[in-house]
Amino acid sequence: MTGKIFTRFSFIAAVLFAAFPQADAFAVLPEGTDVPVQARESGLESPVQQRDSLPVSGTTPVTPMAQPAAELTPAISVQGAPAAVPGVTSQLSAAEVSVTPEPKVSSALPQLVWGASFDFFFDNREYKNLTTNWSQTLFGARINPEVGVTWDGRHSLMIGVSLLANFGAKPFEVDNEIFGYYQFISPKFRAYAGVVPRSRMIGEYSGAFFSDSVKYYDPNLTGLLLQYMGGRGYVEFGCDWNSMFSKTTREKFLLFSAGRLGLGARQMFFVGYNLTMYHHAGWDSSEEPDPTVGDGVVDNVLVEPFVGVDFTRIVPCMQELSLRAGWINGFQNDRKYVGDYVTPGGVQIEAHVQKWNFGIHNTFYAGDNLMPYYVAPFDNLDYGPGLYWGEPFYRTDNIYDRLEIYWQPVRTSLMNLRVSSVHHYDGHKWGWQQKIIFTVNLGQNRIFNKK
Repeated sequence: MTGKIFTRFSFIAAVLFAAFPQADAFAVLPEGTDVPVQARESGLESPVQQRDSLPVSGTTPVTPMAQPAAELTPAISVQGAPAAVPGVTSQLSAAEVSVTPEPKVSSALPQLVWGASFDFFFDNREYKNLTTNWSQTLFGARINPEVGVTWDGRHSLMIGVSLLANFGAKPFEVDNEIFGYYQFISPKFRAYAGVVPRSRMIGEYSGAFFSDSVKYYDPNLTGLLLQYMGGRGYVEFGCDWNSMFSKTTREKFLLFSAGRLGLGARQMFFVGYNLTMYHHAGWDSSEEPDPTVGDGVVDNVLVEPFVGVDFTRIVPCMQELSLRAGWINGFQNDRKYVGDYVTPGGVQIEAHVQKWNFGIHNTFYAGDNLMPYYVAPFDNLDYGPGLYWGEPFYRTDNIYDRLEIYWQPVRTSLMNLRVSSVHHYDGHKWGWQQKIIFTVNLGQNRIFNKK
């Protein structure tokens, strides 16, 4: 059984990965909102909007990710301002721009940079009629200042702190994280290593992969993030290592990947995939009163190949008009308590319409329970969100429908405001969620500029 499953899985992965290296430029990335970090259902600003470029003095922030890859050009001097970052263009008149060669020595000198982002979330959940999720209110704000050095226009070392205020509790008392990372940014390739803000992810992960709560309360990944972006698509791979071997703990890590490829001259059609593999190793229970009780070792693989069509390519008056359909399949093995793989799966269809800043985003899933071990097959032992990163709604044994009606009056490269009424149906009863998401991202900017 195991061999057959991995043969099928390897074949699917090989086909998907073989297709994407052919993309040599960058397609339109997802707009709107829950990833990844990400078809991000939480309403948090997408990675396309959360830009981390170094702006040219006297201009608005710009980013190579938002434009097709271009040939490197001589440095542009703007009336005594520092030279532009390679691959980054700015909107300046011909009178203001003079092309001069940049001294090779000065281009390698490190420069101090700063950055900051802010996330505000109000998320009220009324799910008393549902059995797959529970009622609660998540209300808070997070601010993420950072400083660092950059050199050669591509390399940076950054360090910062992520401060969370849970409203109703003492502000900034818990869930604060220091982060630090190396980043490399070129027109087509990006790499991050260290404790990296999760907002750098660009994949279109649905709620089956990452829940709103992950985005609110786990803002950083610890490991590695690699991205290739071309004119027709992107590929992303990351590793989030969140537990190490010790006397009472074992290794836990998440591998994730996503890709998308635009098809045709207009790139109206697209194909893509999402993939996660979480290795969950339980604690050492040898000193417990009952040493047989303890989390097992569980491998949790989730893969979603999808196809879609973006009608805004032929109906530009619409802000969003798209349809996407895919198949989500799990491969899960509880080595201690089950000893074999289970393979739940189902179809998922997403439709997205937006005009005049008002929109509707509907996600429909029909299939098996994607979280069979959420309540573990052993008395008094639940894996729950410790094993599954997605929304608990996918525990349904029938269908799940998520209907979001929203208003997005502010949507710029710096700020995003989204007010949503979200309605959940688990095949039996309805639940209601109200959300307000406001984000600010100032990017990364030089502290000192040449005069």
